[in-house]
Amino acid sequence: MGGFLLGSYVVWSRELLRTRRERVRLLSNVLVPLLLLLFLGSGLNNVVVDLGPGVRFADFLFPGILVLSIMMTAFAAGMSVVWDREFGFLKVVLVAPINRWGLALGKTLGGATVAVAQGATILAVARVFGVPLDLLTALKLLPLLLLVALMVGAFGTLVASRMRSLQGYHVFSEVLLIPMTFLSSAFFPVDEAPGWLAAIAKLNPITYAVDALRQPFLAAIAAGQVPGTAAAGVGKSLGVTVFGHTMGLWTEVIILMVAAGATLALATRWLGRRG
Repeated sequence: MGGFLLGSYVVWSRELLRTRRERVRLLSNVLVPLLLLLFLGSGLNNVVVDLGPGVRFADFLFPGILVLSIMMTAFAAGMSVVWDREFGFLKVVLVAPINRWGLALGKTLGGATVAVAQGATILAVARVFGVPLDLLTALKLLPLLLLVALMVGAFGTLVASRMRSLQGYHVFSEVLLIPMTFLSSAFFPVDEAPGWLAAIAKLNPITYAVDALRQPFLAAIAAGQVPGTAAAGVGKSLGVTVFGHTMGLWTEVIILMVAAGATLALATRWLGRRG
């Protein structure tokens, strides 16, 4: 157990040191989602109006923007796996007395830590961009951000374990992340989408990640925790319904935990094979 924890810590700290050299990428992963929120939210606030009383499109969009920021950073953690394989460092790690679970977990935690830090930055400046977010709600969102980051980071490690080159990983990540983002509940209410699109979205774990963040955020607006935002019934028609059951927050948390655990287990197995 001690070796497992030590191995995870060493790999995690190495990922953080590597990230410190990529300040431009980190800055862009914060600015791009915020600019999307500013332009899409402002541009469509008066166009998309049928979201329930008191809900602007910018408010509906904000949790999706948060998840997009988390995905851009956490998924990039897998890049270091490919980098280490190309330069032979991965072989050195795999023959060292480090449990493969420790290696996969350390890689995942490294990306998740940076992703949550960026998500926290967006939460801190949200009100500057017109998002009605209070401190209590922001604190409630942080654990959910960590869970989403762990799931996406584990998925990035899983994909990277099957990749031979950085170019291949870049191409695959772009091909994968963009559809996963748009085919989720980030930009539209899933239950209002055409049947085929709703069915695809409900198979996408990112849908439940976005909705898990959206529920406490819109609930705070409904309860009037943010001055001037009280509106009865906010968000009741904006959730995700599966087989006639509207998904609750804890159900979605369980889905995300299962997805993160299963993906991490598979990534650990494949890292061993490819090492």
